[in-house]
Amino acid sequence: MAQFGDDPLAEFTIQDLMVEEQVHRHANELAATLAGLRIVKSHGLQKTNLLDEAIDRVEAQCDLHRLMLTAGTRDLGLEVADLCHLLLRSRLGGSGLRIMCSVDRLDMAHDLRRVIVLLTYELINNAIKHSPEGSNPIRLILRAADDRHLLSVVNTVAATGSSSAGSRGIAIVAGLADRFGGSLKVRFTKRHARVSVSFERPLSAATAF
Repeated sequence: MAQFGDDPLAEFTIQDLMVEEQVHRHANELAATLAGLRIVKSHGLQKTNLLDEAIDRVEAQCDLHRLMLTAGTRDLGLEVADLCHLLLRSRLGGSGLRIMCSVDRLDMAHDLRRVIVLLTYELINNAIKHSPEGSNPIRLILRAADDRHLLSVVNTVAATGSSSAGSRGIAIVAGLADRFGGSLKVRFTKRHARVSVSFERPLSAATAF
């Protein structure tokens, strides 16, 4: 399997990225789920809540695989909402967080629709990872602004200043924005992080994978 180097998008197609990202995350989440199942096994049926949680997380991971492999084939608003829901369900401790989505009906090329799904995957993953449990809802906005499409994710950050600015996910977001002629803005305050990506519309056929 190809590995990410200095350029996380080198020689990767959108499909490659979607599969690679889901496999990368699935390995981590499956390890945590198996650890929970081992606790259930060692305690018998006294830990049925852990068993229920493990089953739900595995089911959500399976649904995530299906969504990522068929991205761009349904209404974009529904795909983004389903993706956010599944990312919370499949992550340990995700039940303590909420996501609020505001998605306009947008007319865009199929390739850009798939890019938006992948960007949502990366940005929401980072937001979930760096948001304290019980914090304000993560906010996702996807809308048309003048001659551009704008995707923005805002989340609360821990008081210690936990930052995702140097993460693998942000590197992928930056690479996708650059490849499709878009722009990336990352802004941090004491309590919030905002990551915004914008693309010209319509997407130029010359930039398609």
